[in-house]
Amino acid sequence: QETLTPVKIASYTMQVDVLENLKRIYYHAKRVAKLTVHEEGAAAWAQEYEALPEVGEWAAG
Repeated sequence: QETLTPVKIASYTMQVDVLENLKRIYYHAKRVAKLTVHEEGAAAWAQEYEALPEVGEWAAG
């Protein structure tokens, strides 16, 4: 069995905290995206998306 040292415990605690914060960010970003699509409509988003340049177009220039 691996021995838990204070450094390992601190590292694990930080990793868990980061993951929890990322989960919260993801949850809220997902809610905002759903509300935006609901409010503005999927058709408006699709029109804006179609107007975006292709990757090669803006990279070239």
